[in-house]
Amino acid sequence: MNTHKSSQVCVRALKIKSIIRRRPSRCLYIPKHEVVLHHRGSGGGGDDQKLDTNFNFFNNGDTIHLRTPRQGRPFDIRVLAFLLCVSLSYSAPEPPKGQDKAYSTQFDHIDLEPILKSKRLVGAYVKCVIQNVGCTNEGKVLRDYLPDALRTSCTKCSIKQREGAVKIISRLEKEYPDEFKKVLDAYDPDRKFIVAFKKANPQ
Repeated sequence: MNTHKSSQVCVRALKIKSIIRRRPSRCLYIPKHEVVLHHRGSGGGGDDQKLDTNFNFFNNGDTIHLRTPRQGRPFDIRVLAFLLCVSLSYSAPEPPKGQDKAYSTQFDHIDLEPILKSKRLVGAYVKCVIQNVGCTNEGKVLRDYLPDALRTSCTKCSIKQREGAVKIISRLEKEYPDEFKKVLDAYDPDRKFIVAFKKANPQ
């Protein structure tokens, strides 16, 4: 870990709860302050140690403060940790695997209409979702999240994602029944999830 600028310090997070899993850590450069790390010992006590160079934080039991000479009081690192987690987001999100967390909104800006108007594009996305073949970045996200979204009636979806899911299902069912059947055969052979989805997300 090297400080690239004398006025900045590099903060790395290797473990923050379970958000980052065996991913290379990246620097979040912040203005250099006098940094105080309060480590909670096994007996419930703790001790402070000043860190004037780069530092890591690993345990949820550790509280790190940034102390500025001008203010003379600590800034809770939990705010910084939140920003750091955001900065460490990576482009290809992991499949939800039943976890109670919202889906990535990275591709929420995509205009679905041109895709739904093209039989070729619809076929390509369906092939990606079912066979994992010829997937674009957007297709990979759809492939990763679709099974969970269908099972949970899109409870983890953003408003825009929910609207998009309702639109996709409605259009596939009406305009591309063969492709729609392939998706359901793959992820909802008993058709119980699609029934629950429609009930929870009326058009």
